[in-house]
Amino acid sequence: VVGQAGFLSPVLELHLPEVPAVILIMLPWLIVFTITFTKQSFLAPRPFRICLLFAVCWFAAVTIVAEVLHHLGFMPPDSSEYPASMLRLLMHSGWLSLLYIVPNYVAVHRFESKAEA
Repeated sequence: VVGQAGFLSPVLELHLPEVPAVILIMLPWLIVFTITFTKQSFLAPRPFRICLLFAVCWFAAVTIVAEVLHHLGFMPPDSSEYPASMLRLLMHSGWLSLLYIVPNYVAVHRFESKAEA
């Protein structure tokens, strides 16, 4: 999320007020943090899975949009005051979170399938 925020900030600050831009970027992190980093989730299995899937899709969509904007030339070039390469690296390191989210999604899906059987 930090990489997305830094990488997209030049474009977002031109078109959105600060609060909606922060919500746009932070939403997947807030969802995953809220529903997974508690001792016991407050959601039933199906809404839990839907929230995980929504967060992953949201992150993927924002990352893809950022890359498209970069390739179309809407981002400032890499410079000492705007280290785009480092921010892109941070943004794409967010894909590593799938190593945590996908097994949780599969485990909840299996639990849900056993409960229905």
